[in-house]
Amino acid sequence: MRSFADDINLFYSSDNLKQLESVMNPELKQIYNYCVLNKLSIDTATTNYMLVSLSRCYPKINITGTEQNDHIKYLRVDIDK
Repeated sequence: MRSFADDINLFYSSDNLKQLESVMNPELKQIYNYCVLNKLSIDTATTNYMLVSLSRCYPKINITGTEQNDHIKYLRVDIDK
């Protein structure tokens, strides 16, 4: 996990998509609970994730409350698959 100003970024690596889901969903729930406890808000319109893979196949996975994107902006740098 990395945070900068008002942005939090989670990074996780796995060869197994089910494992990725099972790790990331509880992590996001903990962040959500922390925000609620500390009266912070989460901008769900900008909450997203990106899968990076060596293969050209990018399956959809279910990360609760987020949207899968082909690119993200991280510290003013555009990153794509």
